[in-house]
Amino acid sequence: MSFLKRLKDLINSFGFTKTERRIILILILIIVLGFSLKYVKFLFSSDEAFNYSKTIEEFYKGADKINNIKYGLTIKDTNLEEINLIEKETQIQDSSEQSQLEKRLKDVEDSLKNVKTKKNKKEQALEGKVININIATKEELMALPGIGETMAERIIAYRKDHNGFKKIEDIMKVKGIGKKKFEKLKKYITVN
Repeated sequence: MSFLKRLKDLINSFGFTKTERRIILILILIIVLGFSLKYVKFLFSSDEAFNYSKTIEEFYKGADKINNIKYGLTIKDTNLEEINLIEKETQIQDSSEQSQLEKRLKDVEDSLKNVKTKKNKKEQALEGKVININIATKEELMALPGIGETMAERIIAYRKDHNGFKKIEDIMKVKGIGKKKFEKLKKYITVN
């Protein structure tokens, strides 16, 4: 039995109509043609590897710019030529530039101190005071560290729903007040 006869018998065993067989044949031809074209394109394509040198060069230029920014240096050249960081550091020996850098550093340190004092302003205002969370107004509750308008409203709603707080630890039952926040609050609150 010849190969074509076997193939014909196999196709006939599926019970396809003449039109269905033609469609299947066309689909098979399209697939074979597609793979053939892809293979030919692969054979005639150039095998040049990607040149990473330009990408690496740009990476190092960016790193130099970041170092210049990190150390407070600026590129003052009008044509924006890259300046080697080591060369720039040797130029800083001028005392006026050093004093400018020291002033910038002092300004940054001062701003960090201001951030810390802002955090503690509520605590400084409450020094020596205790607020009764069962009768405090919204504004009084907002004076507590870590308590904003929304949290103050939640505390008031909780005490209305539960007939007040029995002990100061009950404030942790208010949504949004966990152990950390309670540790900050406990020296400023009471239920008496």
